[in-house]
Amino acid sequence: MTKSRHTPTPTTTTRFFRKKTSRCQWQQCATPIGNIFKTLMDYDADMKLNPYTVWFASTILVYLFVEDPENKEIARGVKTGDEEAGEEVMHSIQAISGLLVTTLENTDQRIAMGYLMLLTIWLSTVAYITQDDTGLPNVYFTSNYVDLIKGNFLRIKRALAHDPLGEPRGKSESDEVATKARKEFEEVKTKIDELQKSLEALQAEKGHWKKLASLETTTSGKIEALENELESLKSSSDAISTEKPNSTKSWKN
Repeated sequence: MTKSRHTPTPTTTTRFFRKKTSRCQWQQCATPIGNIFKTLMDYDADMKLNPYTVWFASTILVYLFVEDPENKEIARGVKTGDEEAGEEVMHSIQAISGLLVTTLENTDQRIAMGYLMLLTIWLSTVAYITQDDTGLPNVYFTSNYVDLIKGNFLRIKRALAHDPLGEPRGKSESDEVATKARKEFEEVKTKIDELQKSLEALQAEKGHWKKLASLETTTSGKIEALENELESLKSSSDAISTEKPNSTKSWKN
């Protein structure tokens, strides 16, 4: 029966994953020179001459992960280093992560991008990778650290925009001047706020005085009107008193 055109032909790397051994070490899973793990886990000083070696090895492993997610668990068991010879034994993720850090400053970024692409896809769906299983349940910053970050936040923000290969900038005279200027600005702002409050209080008091002056003017006008009315009433009363005796005499006659 003819195979489907979509059925992949088993390769050396595919046969490696079919072993599914519980303890798959580098020596136990030795494969021909074209082994992608040898390319990805062994440092090669000449890798920048052919950066696509690492890039294609990472891409091949990524596609193997996509086709069969169980391959991730198998690949995690691969180790490098000979413990009997005194070499440090590292798991695949540990070795690849170390090489990623090593190649970050490489002139050809395709090498680092290959490692980064592989690790991102490899660890993106592994929940417990992002948890600290053996550490404390929570991590807290000390108050000194928080104060340090808050006090130097602007400097830290500016430092992130600088070239990491350049010389670090110390606390220059301009920084001290800027710090002093900010302190003076805060003091002036505080004084302005206090003066603004005093001005508002004076304006409120002035409004009260205006109301009192208006009330005094109104009251004075009313008093004057009442006095005039009183004088008018007195005049009328005097006129009535004068006319009354004359009327009495006329009646008697």
